[in-house]
Amino acid sequence: MKELIQINPIAALISISCCAGVVYLLFLPCTTLSKSGRLGCLDGLRGFLALGVFVHHYVMYYYFFLNGRWGSGSPNSDFYWLVGPLCVNVFFAITGFLFWNKLLIGQGKINWVSLYISRVFRIFPLYWFSVLIVVFIILIVGGISIKVPAMSLLEQISKWLFQFNIVDLNKFKGSWHVSAGVPWTLKYEWIFYFSLPVFAVIIRYLKRELVFLCLCAGGLILSLAKPVDIHYLLISSRYFIYFIIGAVAAMFYCNDCLREMAQKKIISFVSLGSIVVVFLFYQKMHSPWQTLFFSMFFIPIALGNSILGLLKLPVFILLGEISYSVYLLHGIILYLFFSSFFYLFSNQTGNFLWVNAGMSLAGIIVVMVSWLTYSLIEKPCIDFGKRLSKRFFYL
Repeated sequence: MKELIQINPIAALISISCCAGVVYLLFLPCTTLSKSGRLGCLDGLRGFLALGVFVHHYVMYYYFFLNGRWGSGSPNSDFYWLVGPLCVNVFFAITGFLFWNKLLIGQGKINWVSLYISRVFRIFPLYWFSVLIVVFIILIVGGISIKVPAMSLLEQISKWLFQFNIVDLNKFKGSWHVSAGVPWTLKYEWIFYFSLPVFAVIIRYLKRELVFLCLCAGGLILSLAKPVDIHYLLISSRYFIYFIIGAVAAMFYCNDCLREMAQKKIISFVSLGSIVVVFLFYQKMHSPWQTLFFSMFFIPIALGNSILGLLKLPVFILLGEISYSVYLLHGIILYLFFSSFFYLFSNQTGNFLWVNAGMSLAGIIVVMVSWLTYSLIEKPCIDFGKRLSKRFFYL
């Protein structure tokens, strides 16, 4: 095994600061932020989450290119191991919060055609674009030759495009490494979307107090029970608790007093302290106590706490706007980045500086590319989906 250079957690803070600086100097002046915004302070939070997944995968790619094994070795703290999964779980909680809130506002009555049209145009165009890039890279790396029957290759690509199953393409072992395997989370998102009609019936016919108790009971069961893996769908029950936490936050959001209390400055410190506890004292991402502290971190932000104003800064709101592009494309960019420049990291002379500083350089590239794809692909498709869904609003 080659020598591992430890990546200091401070490198992540520097990288995120550099990304924010690029957004502030280059993109914020020429971008019109959405006026509607999301509930709570979730847009600003999304910006941090996407970059959190990026710094996690930067470390994973470093180990992968160094030793040929994904995540081999150990950094000098648990930060890089926890930050990626933790940020993904917060993404799940945000989805649970936003859509459960829609159900509560409509009292279980929603135009489903309109909702699913908007989701399709929100998620699939950029995702399909990322898959095409992955296919192109694999074909180039494989020598521009098709090594499987054409129909088999089309079947493999279709699994990526429509089922979020990141199977090997064209006999390229470990094809998921090209994208860091990020499409797996989209499968959970769509399972949640398809379950919304069931939740709508529950909200429509049960009292909210009973619904709240059911959510709490479900969350408690999932946090204490051993996770169940559904091999046919390639999913695990352990992640659904975060959708429930988001739904509980949406129930709290309906209470004006709770919203007002959650936005107090002291609650900012409670939220920050909770996430610090998660990083310092828990190594497993799904322990009951960690779930509790996770909730204490997320719920105040969903109810409008800006963490001392940080999450309301325009630069982080814009990072939140492009967070989906950052999430989908950062793995591809990191794969190309390490493929092109890893000789700088593997050279033992000055290796520590390059490995740590490389995170900032890669982050800047990710943000710049993500802003372009957001402007040229993501936002136009979102706007088109909104216009199309409005035609079905009154159906």
